[in-house]
Amino acid sequence: MYYINHIVLQNLQLKFIMSLMNGSLLKQMLEKDPNLVPLLEHEHSYLVRAMGDLMLRNSQAAETMEFAVQDGNGWHDNSGYDAALAEMEQVDNISKILGSVIEHAEVIPYPSAEEAGVTLGSCVELDDGIEPYIIRLTGQNYFTPREETQAEEIDVTSVRSPLGLALLGAKPGDIIRFALPSGDESELTIRSVRQMAAPSPGTEN
Repeated sequence: MYYINHIVLQNLQLKFIMSLMNGSLLKQMLEKDPNLVPLLEHEHSYLVRAMGDLMLRNSQAAETMEFAVQDGNGWHDNSGYDAALAEMEQVDNISKILGSVIEHAEVIPYPSAEEAGVTLGSCVELDDGIEPYIIRLTGQNYFTPREETQAEEIDVTSVRSPLGLALLGAKPGDIIRFALPSGDESELTIRSVRQMAAPSPGTEN
C-alpha cells in the first residue's frame, strides 16, 4: 500500500510541476536528462500516427514481397522482392529512430497566454541586426521546415538545438548568444514572444 501511495504522490507531484512549466524549468529538465524529448500534445499525437503509418507500410511491403516470390522465380534476381525488401529496411530504420523519440517523450502542457518567457511552442521574433524573422520552438524538427501562419514565414527550431536552448526562458528585450556550427558565436535580440494555443479539436498537425 505504501508503494502504491508513493507512486500516486509522485504522479501528483509531476502533474503539479508540469502545470508550472516554463522555459527556465524546461531548460533545467533538458540539461538534467540528455535523452528527454519534450513534446506538445499534438506533436506527440503526430509521432504516434506516424508510427502507425510505418507499421502499415511494413505490412504492405511484406505482402508485396510474398506476392513477388510467388509470381517470380523465388527471391533470386527478383526486382519486386528487392524493392519490397528495401522498403522494409527503410521502414525499420525510421521506426527505430521514431520509437526512441516516443520512448523518451514527455508531453508538456501548452504555454499559458500570460507566459512572457520563451518555452516549448513559443513563436519568437528575433533580430540579428539585418532583418527580423520568426521561429517556433518545437520538440523535434519533424514538421514541414517552413509553414505559413498569418502570412508570416516561420522557421521551426528544436529546443535541443543551440539556438533553442539559448532561447528557453528568455524574454522580449533580452539578448541571447549561441554557438554556430562553424564555432562562431551569434547574437540575437528577442523582439517579441507569442505563445502557441492548444489546437482546436480536429485541427492538429
